[in-house]
Amino acid sequence: MVSPWIDVSVTLRTGMVNWPGDPSVRISHALEMERGDPCTVSLLELGAHTGTRMDPPAHFVRGGIGIDQMPLDTAIGSARVIPIRDRQSIKTAELARHSIRRGERVLFKTHNSDHCWATDSFVEDFVYLSAAAAQYLVER
Repeated sequence: MVSPWIDVSVTLRTGMVNWPGDPSVRISHALEMERGDPCTVSLLELGAHTGTRMDPPAHFVRGGIGIDQMPLDTAIGSARVIPIRDRQSIKTAELARHSIRRGERVLFKTHNSDHCWATDSFVEDFVYLSAAAAQYLVER
């Protein structure tokens, strides 16, 4: 049976690219049946800014809620994918053309999507959400 959901997450792997200064990604087995252990248990070592993730309000907003306080349905459900052409940043003018509605779940498909995960080195010139565009979205 084909799932109606599309997984947009990046597969985690040992040594994958991560934010500079964050711990390196290491995936190993703490227990392994092949070594005689009663079961296999994976051990994941990584920083919070690894792979596909969401930053909760607390990441940049003093007094904002943490990821543990966000409703699960914030991250699961129908979403609109908005292609971003600008290779520098997501700007207000580009967002305005898409008439984003308050509470609408959106994903921005940027140059990062195909470019940043195809390397083991951190891409310094990644596409980012400009401060003005972030403010525009907050005011929607």
